[in-house]
Amino acid sequence: MKSIGSILVAGLFLLVASPRLPAQADDPSEIFLKAYMAAQQGEKLEHENQLNAGLAKYRFAGSLIEELRKHHTDWQPAIVEYRGRKISESILRLQGKAATEKDLAATVPSPETPETTEEVTRTNATPTNLETAPQKPTNPARIVEAPPSEAAIKAATEQ
Repeated sequence: MKSIGSILVAGLFLLVASPRLPAQADDPSEIFLKAYMAAQQGEKLEHENQLNAGLAKYRFAGSLIEELRKHHTDWQPAIVEYRGRKISESILRLQGKAATEKDLAATVPSPETPETTEEVTRTNATPTNLETAPQKPTNPARIVEAPPSEAAIKAATEQ
């Protein structure tokens, strides 16, 4: 009987204590701490070159700071302003890095297919290219280039 009574008392205590939880979630210092921790996680992700994940963390931190500005205007306005500015700068920096990375990825040519690579190799390795390729002279005064022979021209056009 005593164990049932203690369970009921514990349950009653939890019911009475539970309405305080939403009030704690509205505490400006808790909101600021969440924003600060999210910004720190964003910075860590940025250093690990995970730009999209870092940007998401910074944006979450920015939304928390905006919530502080709207609903708790009298809570540490200088600190909120400073942290908001730092988070905004970080968001802009990461957006710039992400855009640059995206532009670089768009300009890098795609890897060649094996057929294309084989064709380029076969074309570059023809005997005509070897005959007409300029060779590095040992004495610049003796440079005399021979025109390609008719046989070499004919072989190159046949291919």
